[in-house]
Amino acid sequence: MLCTFKQLIEKDDMFLDNFLFGNGFSRGFHDFGYQTLYKVAEDKLTPKQKHLFKTFTNTSNFEEILHALKTTMKVNDLYNISNDDLQKEYLHIKDTLIRSVHDIHPEFDYLGNEKILMLVKVFLLFKGNIFTTNYDLLSYWGQVKVSHFRNYKNITDLFGKRPKGYLHFKKEKEDPNATTLYFLHGGLHLFMDDKGDVRKVVKKDTSELLLDAIEESINEGNLPLYVAEGNSDDKYKAIQSNFYLDHCYDSLNNLTGYLTIYGQDLGNSDNHLIDAVKQSKVKKIAYGIYDVAHSGEIKERIIQSIPEKEIVFFDSRDFVTTIYNTSLTGLSDEEILKGIQEKKTTIPL
Repeated sequence: MLCTFKQLIEKDDMFLDNFLFGNGFSRGFHDFGYQTLYKVAEDKLTPKQKHLFKTFTNTSNFEEILHALKTTMKVNDLYNISNDDLQKEYLHIKDTLIRSVHDIHPEFDYLGNEKILMLVKVFLLFKGNIFTTNYDLLSYWGQVKVSHFRNYKNITDLFGKRPKGYLHFKKEKEDPNATTLYFLHGGLHLFMDDKGDVRKVVKKDTSELLLDAIEESINEGNLPLYVAEGNSDDKYKAIQSNFYLDHCYDSLNNLTGYLTIYGQDLGNSDNHLIDAVKQSKVKKIAYGIYDVAHSGEIKERIIQSIPEKEIVFFDSRDFVTTIYNTSLTGLSDEEILKGIQEKKTTIPL
C-alpha cells in the first residue's frame, strides 16, 4: 500500500528539498485540460498550414514554422519574388498562436484564492531547487508571488535587469541560499531576442494582464521559447540548442539531495529527464503515483528506468490538499493571502 504525501513528509521532511513536476501539477490547479498548443490551434489552421507543419519540419513547434516563413520571405525579397501569400500565412499562423495561448490558459484571478494559496505554498514549502517541464504561467505566478515574502524565503528564476536594463537570463543570479526555479522546457513568458538574449515578458504596468503582455510580445515578433511535443531525442536536441534551457537541464543533471517528482509520467518521451536524474547525485527520490490502480506496473517501470537511485513511492492524490493544509512556521495563511493580493510586484534586478 502506498503512503500518502502527508505521511511521506511527516516521516522525512527532506522530501521537501528539491521538486520536479509536470502536467499533473497544472491539472491540480486549474480545471481545463492541459492540451498542447498545436492541438488547441489545429482547428484554426487551414489544410495547407497543417500540411506545412507536417511535411516541412514534422513538428508542432510554432517557432520553427514562423521562423522558416520569415526566412523564406527574406530570401524572396532578395530575388524580387512576391511575398503576399507567405505574409498572409505568417500572420494567420501567428494570430492562431496568440488565440491558442488565450484558449489554453486562464488569467491569474480565475484560479481563486484557495488555489492561489495552494500554488504559493508549494513554492514556499520546497526549500531547494524547483524544476518544471510545464510551459504554462503557473510557475511564473508562483515565483512572483513568493517574492513578496523575502523575509521568509529567497527565490530566483535567474532573470535580472542589470546591466542591460531589461529582464534577461543571468547565470550569475544563482544563489546557494535561494530556491531556484528552472523552466526545463521553456515557458510562454520567455523568448529569445534578435541579440541572442533569453528574455522574460513583463507587464508594462500593474493594470495590464500578463496574457495580454505575451500577446503584444508575440505581435512584436517575439515568439515564446518552449520545447514542443515530440520524442525525447527531439526535446533534448531543442534543449541543447538554447543556452538557457541547456543550463536548466545541467542543473537537474548536477542535482544533489532529495528529489520529489509529481505529475511527471517519466515515460518514453521523458527519457532525457530520466537520464539527467540518473546522472545526478540525488540521494533519494519520492515518486508520486496518481493512478493507484496500476501502481505495481508504474513502480516496476520507474525502478527499471532509474535503477541506481533509492526510490520511495507515494499516493499523489492528496498532494494538493496536503500542501494547502500544511502550516508554515512564522507565516499564516492570512498573511500569505494578504501578500499575494498585492497588486504591485517588485522586479529583482
